[in-house]
Amino acid sequence: MSDLGYTNKEQEDLNISYNSLPEYLAGINAAIKMPSVSFANIGVKVDGEYRQLNANVLQIENEFYSPIRAKRVTRSGEKPSEALARAGVEYIEVRALDVNPFSPIGIEMTQVRFLDLFLLYCLLTESPKSDATEEARLGANLKAVVLEGRKPGLELLTAEGTLSLKTWLEQLFDSLQTLAVLLDGEKTDYQAALAHWRKAIENPDLTLSGQVLQNVIHQGQDHGQWVMTLAQQYYQYFVDYPLSSETIAQYQAEAASSLKKQAELEAAQSTVAFDDYLKAYFGVTS
Repeated sequence: MSDLGYTNKEQEDLNISYNSLPEYLAGINAAIKMPSVSFANIGVKVDGEYRQLNANVLQIENEFYSPIRAKRVTRSGEKPSEALARAGVEYIEVRALDVNPFSPIGIEMTQVRFLDLFLLYCLLTESPKSDATEEARLGANLKAVVLEGRKPGLELLTAEGTLSLKTWLEQLFDSLQTLAVLLDGEKTDYQAALAHWRKAIENPDLTLSGQVLQNVIHQGQDHGQWVMTLAQQYYQYFVDYPLSSETIAQYQAEAASSLKKQAELEAAQSTVAFDDYLKAYFGVTS
């Protein structure tokens, strides 16, 4: 989520609104038509070969690198914005998670349950419309947590002034506790997940980034070797993972179906020139 990650600095000033679906779609549509000087300097089609699809801030809608994206399963040939305009938001994509290196599948159950609680909290909590000032404050807070989330005494911005990250987290976890009790019923799984991650508020070394730091720096391990060791362990984990004959047959059938569809698509390949296809895709008229 930082500048070292999968981001695009050109998008920092887009301020695409989440206040309503029409505003969100209007922002996306404006971004894919907004010229970028940096991308223009690269060139679009040079010596007969495409370096990029266009020189806009967003070349296609999928390049919107937001922590949250509104989504709907698209029909064949349909753009994401067209699907959303047609039938509304079907689900949201949460993109603010890194892979958990301590899990063979990249995430573990306490994280999933915490996300359940947090997203349910977001759904049920009143959310006033935000303006440009609020969007800037949210962006600054996100950057501060990404870059300095474990920093003791880190303060974030609110409409009323500053508030420490620790205090804000404690308030959030207090609110999530009520939901955890409701979701658990006779069980305690959600409450246990909340208690597990609440410990990281008091001790940031218990965050995933803190644990990585412990392994790589404090124990004097080489990062590349540490990651390779984990990869080898997880490779063996999945090699040894038992699959039923029914599951294997299902995968084989899916693979055969995919190859068949690929062959059909390639056999029916259009003769439209790529230049003309791009013009049609982006709605460009001559």
